[in-house]
Amino acid sequence: MILLLNTVRKRETDPRQEALKRLKKFTDSWEPDLKRFIVGGRDKNNVSYKDIRESLLSGKISKQMLLKWQQTYSMFVADALQPVWDEAFAIVSEDVSSARQGFQFDPAAPAVRKWTENRAADFVTGCSKETKAGIRAALKHSVYHEDISVDELAKVIRPMVGLTRPQVIANQNYYNRLLDSGLKPAKAAQQSIKYAEQQHRYRAQMIARTETAMAYNHAEYEVVRQAQTKGYIGHVEKVWCTADDERTCEICGALDGNSIGMNDNFEFKTKLPKSHGMARVPPAHPHCRCTTLYEETENSEKEED
Repeated sequence: MILLLNTVRKRETDPRQEALKRLKKFTDSWEPDLKRFIVGGRDKNNVSYKDIRESLLSGKISKQMLLKWQQTYSMFVADALQPVWDEAFAIVSEDVSSARQGFQFDPAAPAVRKWTENRAADFVTGCSKETKAGIRAALKHSVYHEDISVDELAKVIRPMVGLTRPQVIANQNYYNRLLDSGLKPAKAAQQSIKYAEQQHRYRAQMIARTETAMAYNHAEYEVVRQAQTKGYIGHVEKVWCTADDERTCEICGALDGNSIGMNDNFEFKTKLPKSHGMARVPPAHPHCRCTTLYEETENSEKEED
């Protein structure tokens, strides 16, 4: 992280660019493994063809299926996201400790536990809702042809489990266009499944990039706040830092350079959950590459002593 201390003002490098580089270094180190974990874990989900078949026949998603999804996402949090959170806190706390001798970060502090627990719950709930909405869309938009059985249709839908509602609709529209063009159901199903694989890889990348950025940015916030509480850092202002290139969106462009108090929220519209302090730091949206610069404006108690 980049902490502009009140006692040190001259820097040879641009602190904003340095902060962005540190975020990118962290996300780049975790994204590939996390993406592979997500893509590889799809084959281990507990939703069977039988589950999909029963949903097609009844037109409903059973509670049992919902529980299976929640279990799958809960396992993902424990096996994949928790290590990302742990390393983010470790890296940031080391940076602050080197800047302020004597500070020791407590990873078991109530505020840290609360954030990780809330993020885990939000992730499981959010992914479960998105999966449910996706499967509901699949059931609603499925087109029955005389030469396609329910079993065959279930084989087309199951690879879509884990996709969002817009992705499922796009895939089913593609599948139906193939059928309408005269392609045999078996060939159309193969093409639909290949398309679903591409969609899953895109979604995996989005989740990996968003979650790693979220982990790093929130680790910075919690570590700085803990250092403040212990008297190692004085009054701090948070400054939003945007990559500032052709890929920067309107939301992040408008936030760039905004400076607010440590416990204040940045004002922006987002599809990400803004509960549990999620608006205090980036990301503002999926794939967001922004980070926060922390500028100390008053000396800490330790420095004054």
